[in-house]
Amino acid sequence: MSWFEIEGKKIFYANYRDLDADQMIERLHEIIQIYRAEPGKFYSLIDFTNTFLSEEYIAEMMNGEIAALRKLKIIKTAVIGINFAKVAILEVYKILNTDNKFKLFDTKEEALEWLSSEIKHES
Repeated sequence: MSWFEIEGKKIFYANYRDLDADQMIERLHEIIQIYRAEPGKFYSLIDFTNTFLSEEYIAEMMNGEIAALRKLKIIKTAVIGINFAKVAILEVYKILNTDNKFKLFDTKEEALEWLSSEIKHES
């Protein structure tokens, strides 16, 4: 996990790459602590490459507090490392949480280009 900037705007990189189900839940809790500590709004890039979205992880993600915190803190999110099954799960999440702030991409480069264009568009 790390922070970087595009066009002077903060981007939080949430790296789930290659984590197992238990590690993903641990990482989610670490990320939520970071979100809570961050005073302002920011963009995010989430990498789910080589992961499995377990029922437990989805349940944690659907937690009302976590969903509310994402809505409060996140401006836009680019997501990479998603296969067809994960797309279906994330689409359900978007519907249930009315969270339309994220978009799915095949590559990190495409995700960064989109974040950059969103930042320029909102500035």
